[in-house]
Amino acid sequence: YWFYNFHKAYVKNQQIGPGDKFICYVTKHQRFMGVLEIQSESYIDNSPLFSPIKDPFVLRFKVKPLVWLPLEKAIPIRTDSIWHTLSFTKGLPKNSCQWTYKFFSSPRVWPEEDCIHIEKLLLAQATKLIDYPLSSATAKGQLMDSLYKDCKKANAIKFSKKAHGQHKGMGE
Repeated sequence: YWFYNFHKAYVKNQQIGPGDKFICYVTKHQRFMGVLEIQSESYIDNSPLFSPIKDPFVLRFKVKPLVWLPLEKAIPIRTDSIWHTLSFTKGLPKNSCQWTYKFFSSPRVWPEEDCIHIEKLLLAQATKLIDYPLSSATAKGQLMDSLYKDCKKANAIKFSKKAHGQHKGMGE
């Protein structure tokens, strides 16, 4: 998996490495789609992945997919089983944007209980394969555009670092 080089210090400080897991989230569609187990220490690789010249995603890990769902099967964050359980969304109305700070950059360490819950749901979804159709607004990215417009009115959120755990949340 890949990140910007400037995340190198964060990865080192949080001791992200083999045995840890990335929870994969597709920001544009607001869905959890995978769990990756880290198989290596982080390393720099300048081989282009996304841009033939000066690809910014040079900080990389070797990973093993534990769950990787197609987008239509990925679990939306506003699904009751997620929304009412995560430490940063439970108790919030579903139209709230006070939770989005958790996805501002990746990798980001999350509370272990949140990650374990999401991992269990994703593992179960890999068997059930429930459809979560993309709405036309979601498919076109209009949902995030609308959310960001609403969030401009929101107050800044203060939060503390998570207790140490084996799971690392990750946005796309």
